[in-house]
Amino acid sequence: GFQDKKQDETYFDKIVQLVSDRTHVDFSEYREPTLSRRLGNRMLIRKCNDIEAYWDVIQQDASEVAALFSSFLIGVTNFFRDPEAYDVIRKEVLSRIFSQPQEKGSTYRFWVTACSTGEEAYTLAMLIEDYLQEHDRQNIDYKVFASDIDEHAVQFALKATYSLNMVADVPEQYKSKYFIREGDYMVVRPSLRKRIMFTVQ
Repeated sequence: GFQDKKQDETYFDKIVQLVSDRTHVDFSEYREPTLSRRLGNRMLIRKCNDIEAYWDVIQQDASEVAALFSSFLIGVTNFFRDPEAYDVIRKEVLSRIFSQPQEKGSTYRFWVTACSTGEEAYTLAMLIEDYLQEHDRQNIDYKVFASDIDEHAVQFALKATYSLNMVADVPEQYKSKYFIREGDYMVVRPSLRKRIMFTVQ
């Protein structure tokens, strides 16, 4: 009934607030349907028939707070995730950045926030690398800083190893140039890998 829906929303808010308080991460900007779906998953795993029962569990069990937090953090990412945006970066943004006079020996710095498992940071590095080769400016030094709150995601990014279906969206020219095939995996070439600094933040 109508009453229940209102009550469910109250418990939902209380649960999200509890996770925020314990982890010092603000989830208010996250999309509610996504959080709701992931919370529903945890309810199934903990065999809770309703959100009230789950509220009882999560209040008493610190490990459940951690588990829900982890599932809230699951990153949504892939290589060349937003083609239009990368097009603009390639055609307009990079030329604007690299046309600015730079002191001799200084480094251009890029920052990828919420880098998740690293795909977007590597994508940006590929575009930069390509741009510099195209314009015969390989002597230019640059660094891509990539940070995320999720330690496991950052560890994954550091490995620079992706399954074949994870690199499915990478255009062929980039795949052959920036990855090495190892069995069922594609590994980012060390020359590109060393341009990126991953950090938990």
